[in-house]
Amino acid sequence: MTDDPKVIGRWEINGGAIEQLENAEGQLYYRACAHGYCRYAEDLWCAELYLSQLLAR
Repeated sequence: MTDDPKVIGRWEINGGAIEQLENAEGQLYYRACAHGYCRYAEDLWCAELYLSQLLAR
């Protein structure tokens, strides 16, 4: 059994990306990545904020 999350969806935005993930317990969350950094969030709104901060680096 693996602990890696399942990627449900992926959106590429201005050189970065937001992924919707599902863990082994079925909980959904988001990962925002840009410029080699990633931040995790429980909702899309926070993920979008994180992505904008990462893109501004």
